[in-house]
Amino acid sequence: TIQASIVDGNDAQNDARKLHENSFREALAPEDEGAYFLHLAETRHWTIREIAVAMHRSPYYIQSRLRVPCWPEDIRDALRNGTIGLGVAEALSEVNDQEERRRLLTYAATNGCSARTARSWADTWEAMKTPIDPAAIAAAADATPQKYLEPLYPCYGCSTPVKIYALQTIHLCA
Repeated sequence: TIQASIVDGNDAQNDARKLHENSFREALAPEDEGAYFLHLAETRHWTIREIAVAMHRSPYYIQSRLRVPCWPEDIRDALRNGTIGLGVAEALSEVNDQEERRRLLTYAATNGCSARTARSWADTWEAMKTPIDPAAIAAAADATPQKYLEPLYPCYGCSTPVKIYALQTIHLCA
């Protein structure tokens, strides 16, 4: 025999209860969780906070799972197959260039990759998207260097501004 509970509730409560029980019973794929959270948001008109309360999860957790079904297919496949972890998938999903993303994904799957490394790759890719203007580089090289301004500080004796590096330490007794 198994223990069973019969609980009354509306469809929304029953849906939330099912997912909550399943999330503790078995490890659900992030994509499946995201699809279900999206289902709750669309059909029940629940906010992220309401879903978070019902699932006993943080709003950040719910938001991160809601993004998973929107990721590129190659990222979701690698995540589903266990080739990469969730943190790596999240970082690489931000690389919009399909060729570059495929190259990074292959490297991560073949050699292993931490979420921090994948985040670094995605940030580097983002920085490299901005074209460098050769005219701006030439203008910066031709610019006259700025004159260094030495900080001034008033002298305690005469209140005249003195270069801070020329000040001496004076010991006074009370």
